[in-house]
Amino acid sequence: MPQQLILVQGETATLECGVRGTSDPFIWMFTSKDGDPDVVAIDKNVMLWSDQVEIEARTNGDSVSRILRISESGLEQEGTYICKVGSALKQRSTITIDVPATVEPLPSFVELRLGETKSVPCIVHGKPQPFPEWKRITPVTRFSGNTSSEDEKLVIRNAGPYDGGVYECSAKNRAVEEPVVETTEIRVLYAPNVTVEEGVIHTGPGHDLSISCVFLAYPKVEVKWFHDDEEVTNESSNRNIVFGEERDDFEDTFTLQINGVQEEDIGDYKCIGRNNLGEAVGDIQLFAYPHKLEILSVPSGIYSNVYILKWSVESVPKITHYDLLVEEMNDTVKTLVRNSTLLGEEVENNDHRLKDLNANTTYIVHFRANNDFGSTDWLEFRFLTADEGNTQPPPTVTPPPTTPPMPKESTPNSKYRTAGSKTTSSADHIVASLAAIVMVCIAMVL
Repeated sequence: MPQQLILVQGETATLECGVRGTSDPFIWMFTSKDGDPDVVAIDKNVMLWSDQVEIEARTNGDSVSRILRISESGLEQEGTYICKVGSALKQRSTITIDVPATVEPLPSFVELRLGETKSVPCIVHGKPQPFPEWKRITPVTRFSGNTSSEDEKLVIRNAGPYDGGVYECSAKNRAVEEPVVETTEIRVLYAPNVTVEEGVIHTGPGHDLSISCVFLAYPKVEVKWFHDDEEVTNESSNRNIVFGEERDDFEDTFTLQINGVQEEDIGDYKCIGRNNLGEAVGDIQLFAYPHKLEILSVPSGIYSNVYILKWSVESVPKITHYDLLVEEMNDTVKTLVRNSTLLGEEVENNDHRLKDLNANTTYIVHFRANNDFGSTDWLEFRFLTADEGNTQPPPTVTPPPTTPPMPKESTPNSKYRTAGSKTTSSADHIVASLAAIVMVCIAMVL
């Protein structure tokens, strides 16, 4: 008979006691940890737990044994068992009963306000005594540090939005193969907060675009879109507008997609998200005018009479023209020397040559770009021309090559020579005239 038997509550305990060549009765005795001895059975006569105990007699030659079986064992059967044959002690055994770990049901959800502190107990049972373990099931988007496990409790202090989610309490002991689990949802209640992914969007007719608002709120928000203070709906719009929605445990993204932007789509948009605790408004501006105008030229010019102004600009619609004002600085006096309009179609490589400038002089450029939807802000830029003498030579114009015609039959007016003929070119006349002038000058000197 085994010296020690460990059973899980509800299992059957089996103890066997055997001797050789005896006719004395078998006596089974039981002693609990804190109790007095009790007689369980004498031979086949069950004295204790009659609805659970069964005695089986076995004989093999001169060997005689008795098997004690206790079905659906429980804590009351935990203790020491003694088998006596007559007055002789033959066997001593102990039975230990384990009780599987259990977790008392948790509330399906627990609500608390933003900044509030609350604890959720997790009560576990079992033998050996299990210890509860808290674990967050919802993925941690951002760590808040406000949630901790203290004894058997989940504690949320100064609750923030990212403390919400599903949590589980588990317990395990040797009586179970896998932990037993109960879950609860922590709901942190707060008014909506909105983040706009792009507050200013530059676009133009024919382009596709999406505008998005990201809401953080619980309860979850309901969102409406407005364009120039008029609600945008699929029913009220004759444009191709698509509403998008992507929700997760914390942040919900709402998207308004406009396919093939039209002129009437330009303007101010609002996304308004509401729950029973408040609302949040995100503002998006849709522009088609030019932007990001930047002067690329260096402030110090390399020529005294010419300055090359170079710039960059972004615009979805084509640039129609540029406005250019140039002021000359003399001491503290500004004099407007240029007021020009540069047509966009005439500008190549985003540069313009300012000519007829004075040497070693400071000039102030006021510049802006325009399209059919508006213009950039005026951009101010100063540059200094080089010292006198560093002039830029005029561009050399090389005439295109020509192919002379084939010689014709000589005529008095022909500039081509043929055999047996002689012509006088205009160059010959000029040389002859210069020679005559030189001779006259020499004679006057003499």
